Amino acid sequence: MRAIPEYYYLLRELHLLLRPAHYLEIGVQYGESLCLAEPETQTIGIDPEPEIRHELTANTTVFPEKSDDFFAARKKEDVLGNGVIDLAFIDGMHLFESVLDDFIHVERWAGPHTIVLIHDTVPADALSVKRERQTRFWTGDVYKFVLCLKEFRPDLKIYNLNIGPSGLCFVGNLNPASTVLSDRRSEIVNRFMDIEYSTIAPNRDSLLCIRENSNEELSRFLAGILGRPTQEFQAQMQTLRYDVQKEFSGKLQAECEKSAETIRELQAALKKHRETIVRRDQALLQFNETKQALEKWRAECVRQKELLAALRDTVARRDASLEKLKLERETTVRKTEHLQQLLAEQKSVIDRRETEYRQQKELLAALRDTVSRRDASLEKLKLERETTVRKTEHLQQLLAEQKSVIDRRETEYRQQKELLAALRDTVSRRDASLEKLKLEREALVQKTECMHRLLEERNSVIDKRNAEIAAGKMEIEKCRTAVIWRDEALEKQKRRIEELSISLEKHRAAIDKRDAALVKHKAVIAKRDEALLRHQAAIAKRDGWLAQNRRIIDDKCVELRLLTEQLMQIRNSRSYRAGQCITYFPRKLRIVWRKFRNRQKKQIAL
Repeated sequence: MRAIPEYYYLLRELHLLLRPAHYLEIGVQYGESLCLAEPETQTIGIDPEPEIRHELTANTTVFPEKSDDFFAARKKEDVLGNGVIDLAFIDGMHLFESVLDDFIHVERWAGPHTIVLIHDTVPADALSVKRERQTRFWTGDVYKFVLCLKEFRPDLKIYNLNIGPSGLCFVGNLNPASTVLSDRRSEIVNRFMDIEYSTIAPNRDSLLCIRENSNEELSRFLAGILGRPTQEFQAQMQTLRYDVQKEFSGKLQAECEKSAETIRELQAALKKHRETIVRRDQALLQFNETKQALEKWRAECVRQKELLAALRDTVARRDASLEKLKLERETTVRKTEHLQQLLAEQKSVIDRRETEYRQQKELLAALRDTVSRRDASLEKLKLERETTVRKTEHLQQLLAEQKSVIDRRETEYRQQKELLAALRDTVSRRDASLEKLKLEREALVQKTECMHRLLEERNSVIDKRNAEIAAGKMEIEKCRTAVIWRDEALEKQKRRIEELSISLEKHRAAIDKRDAALVKHKAVIAKRDEALLRHQAAIAKRDGWLAQNRRIIDDKCVELRLLTEQLMQIRNSRSYRAGQCITYFPRKLRIVWRKFRNRQKKQIAL
């Protein structure tokens, strides 16, 4: 049970005082304020999501829709007939524009003596007046509506009452024909939307016309709107206030008794729930242990998977290296074949060059023979010439005859000399070419020796690589057997993992169900704790009331003792008459004693 807000007392007093024919409430929620209306009042409640928890009167109708949709879909005559709204209470969305729209709709259905009550018009602090809710106690920016009415509707009468917990604004002197607020709605919203609470906080009371809860001022305000005498109205309010307090105190007593029973039930249910929570915690601990074991096994499986992946990577790298070695071997084989072809071609060229060289050498020997023969013939000719010179004197006759022969010989000699020079040139060229061929042959021999050495080195490298390939194949065979064994073990582990994952999913589903149930139980426990706190607050309040009653009873007991002492003194007195002693004082004592017994019975019941 929670404490009854202070403005509920005032709202109940207004229902008893005004006796409205039609009462409209925007923002019903649990129906706590809607149930305060009188049975003969036609009551209309508007809320998009009502959660009625209190008993309503037979003339009460709750429309589960938004206020804009309600007023847009209906006419006043269809709902109220020829009447008007006598009392309205706006406690819907805690936003300025929503309150503005609700007031515009209510004023169209109002009369000259209609009173509109607007909740949450006295802001408490800067956090609770934010447009977005950030605190549990939230009033929104409804306070801006008071500033709006002061500026744009000075014809209305406003009484902003500072009553717990967040104020209540009375608006009267309504004009259903006025269209100021509806015509200038966008201007009004833009004008007041950006106003911050910090700008009006220093002069809050004066700007918002906040007044303290005074019975006299409120009576004068309501009497002025309704056109009644102020003193009579004030006296009625005073008497009704006492009746309302008495009515709510009776409700509080009944709710206290109900709350005590609910507290006992809640304590028993809480005890059972704690036992179930303990059992669930034990089951959760066992599940956590199994979960940890499963996590360890999963980590081991992951580690084995990583080892298997590493082995597969090494096998793949070795396969790649073998492929590279095979490719290199093929390239070296192709290169050796090409080199062998080149060597064969070079050998054939060298053979041709050697045959040509032999032929040229034989020709050179033949030329040398001819040259030597010619030299010998020239020597002979020289000798013969010398002999002929010596014999010229003797052979002048023969000289003339032989002159022609000598001329022919000389021409032949010159021709042979030219041929000899040409032969010498050809021999020198042949010698130079032979030198070049020798050098080329030596270079080719060196190249062939280098190629042989390279071939031997390549063959040794190939042999080594073949040995490495054979060893790698052996290792690959071993790795393949190991991989096959690991694959079989991995398949077994996969099957085991699938079985464990299925069991884990089942456990997770069970845990999710238990968590959902636990969340529901926690929410129930939180609600019960809140109810328990409210009941404790009500019990504390009731304890204070009982303490006050005990003090009153003690005072009455003292008075009773004084009266008994006076009675004893009167009985012992001779001057007092016996009739008066029997009639007056025993009657008074009986009245006091009856009151004392009734209060004692109430105290025992509580």
